[in-house]
Amino acid sequence: MRLRRIRKRAAAMVVTMIAVLAVIAALPLTATPASAAPPPWSYIHNSVNSAVGIGVVYEMDDGGAVYDEILPRDRRTDRHLGWAQAEGYYIGNLYCANSYYQQNGVEYRYHYRQQGLLSTPRVPFTMDTDGVARWRVFTYRC
Repeated sequence: MRLRRIRKRAAAMVVTMIAVLAVIAALPLTATPASAAPPPWSYIHNSVNSAVGIGVVYEMDDGGAVYDEILPRDRRTDRHLGWAQAEGYYIGNLYCANSYYQQNGVEYRYHYRQQGLLSTPRVPFTMDTDGVARWRVFTYRC
């Protein structure tokens, strides 16, 4: 008697395992891609040809430190730091910077041979057609 109960339970477990495996086999082999992150409001790209990293500012009016993070050469604030915006940058002693904003694939110079805390405003004339303010900063020794 006892052996029959064990066999019945074992058979029920096998049927359950087969049903679970059938469900698992029906699942897709690849994960569903995550939805794309929304584009940033603005970003700063420290040029590949820059002499040094730059101090970047997430929000100019936060009343905190002069800059929030250091952005290495050839990095962007949206990709490297995960920021949705970047409102300025800081250039210390011995170095100067030129900054450029982009519209429709064309770059326009905004700052020339500047030092200190500089703003990268997101205003209509500095935004591209998609509403993103794209800034490139080039640093060099003064």
